[in-house]
Amino acid sequence: NPLSSEESHLRDDLLGGLVRRLQHNWAHGVRSVRLYEIGTVFQPANGGPPGEEMKMAAIFTGPSRPPHWSEPVRAYDLWDLKGLASEVAELFGTGIEVDGSGAAGWWQPGQSFSIGTAGERLGWAGRIDPSKLDAPAWAEPVWGLEVSLAAARAGGATMTYTELPAFPPVERDVALLVPAGVKAAEVERVIEARAGELLEKFWPFDEYAGEGIVEGARSIAWRLRFRHPERTLTDAEVDASVHA
Repeated sequence: NPLSSEESHLRDDLLGGLVRRLQHNWAHGVRSVRLYEIGTVFQPANGGPPGEEMKMAAIFTGPSRPPHWSEPVRAYDLWDLKGLASEVAELFGTGIEVDGSGAAGWWQPGQSFSIGTAGERLGWAGRIDPSKLDAPAWAEPVWGLEVSLAAARAGGATMTYTELPAFPPVERDVALLVPAGVKAAEVERVIEARAGELLEKFWPFDEYAGEGIVEGARSIAWRLRFRHPERTLTDAEVDASVHA
């Protein structure tokens, strides 16, 4: 009993429905669109009932904030998508990787991320291929992601709550010279392993390549946040973690 002729078959992804809703908004002149869905998708099976899987998908495009005279209008871009994909991956206890094989399906080649690892891939994030959209001339790039919630549950991902910290953090900036062939994620794994238990969080905030940097390398800067749950940290403790 389909609700419309366009939805007369079991769906194998969530993005198709979100794209249709996006195009409906475009047809009514809506430029800034942010949609998500959690639902079931199906995969064909030989000789048996179709496979069933719970997924979560999101799609967004247009200005990232309402227009205001104090600043220029900024559209969502690849960095907004990477931030969202990183947050989703962190909730599932995994990471993201640039992976060209994700260009199949909805994704534009060269602008996609794999969420998870090659051994346990939870989904993809990337720019939706413009050739798959019925977009008006004024439309901005469209970004999206889709991940498997069943795979995340199978991996033991749980939501935990902790009290707000009572002691202030200490932040340090570290700039490292990284060969061009080394991914930032590889460096981050080393930072996390060497910095010790006092490291609460860290993130990259700058990248530079050019004058003053050895050819074939780039400088990546990370901000490291340290905190002890029961007392204020000393400079000596933080220095020891930074230089580890």
